[in-house]
Amino acid sequence: MSLNRSPLLVLAIAGGLLSFSQGLPAQPPAAPAPPAAPAKPVEAQPAVSGEKLPTGKEVFAKALEATGTEKARKELKTRVTSGTIKIESQNIEGKFEFKIGEDRRMINTVDLGDMGKVVRWTDGKKGAEAQPGGQARLLTGDDLLDALRNATLFPESTPDAFFKSVETKGVEKVDGKDCYKVETTSPSGEKRSWFYSKETGLLAKWSSVKKRGPMEVTTDTLVSDWKEVDGVKIAMTQKQVNSVGEMSFEIVIHADKVEHNTKLTDADLAAPDEINEVLSGDTKPNQDAKPDAPSEKPERPKHKPDGK
Repeated sequence: MSLNRSPLLVLAIAGGLLSFSQGLPAQPPAAPAPPAAPAKPVEAQPAVSGEKLPTGKEVFAKALEATGTEKARKELKTRVTSGTIKIESQNIEGKFEFKIGEDRRMINTVDLGDMGKVVRWTDGKKGAEAQPGGQARLLTGDDLLDALRNATLFPESTPDAFFKSVETKGVEKVDGKDCYKVETTSPSGEKRSWFYSKETGLLAKWSSVKKRGPMEVTTDTLVSDWKEVDGVKIAMTQKQVNSVGEMSFEIVIHADKVEHNTKLTDADLAAPDEINEVLSGDTKPNQDAKPDAPSEKPERPKHKPDGK
């Protein structure tokens, strides 16, 4: 399977940027190198004798404190992040702009040059994704919850809005540092792992496995380069490795600029035409990128972002 011809690449780009967060290239990429032997998985380590593991929500609370004071967080209402995206194995470079408004409104645009654009959008209730060539699909189930979570400035403050369970599973090393491994379960049963530094409290990595039609996509994302912007810490770099079968590719996402409390108008957060069409039912969603339906109806968010 050629990655540049697969919806997997587009989905990975959009999905990866959400946490921050198709046409063909001018010439086909070189054949990928044989995959390296998979590393032996690192087992979660038990707590040191006498040490009591914090609960998942306690780990989230520490992460919030590490990010910034409650006062600093409450003063921030909107965020606009822009930067670059690079996929060296596919000879792809692009730019992104990620706008988060109030009430979980968001539009995330990834410009891949000749390949076109990927856009993810939510108005706080509905969500959709547009792909190069005008293809679009509605976001439902866990995909919609992911979009809403990433449209929240500090999602660790409202875990009940997105997960039905949050559990600390143990301690694992990420880049040689001890991290609490927190496993979340979505309303449909999808599990995701989050690794928070024991020393700093900040997120170091997250991992997930998603079904995309007949494919199972594994994603491991290293989060780094935390910098203080307007009184809160922001991860400026993400290195995401996406794997399906024996194929894998790495996406490096780097934020060059982060602005808070920018006045975002309705026009700034408006859905593009192709998304409006799929929302109105005038066009069919992209079947190639359609995820499996969740096993049960997702819960409605119980809280607004930042406890409002």
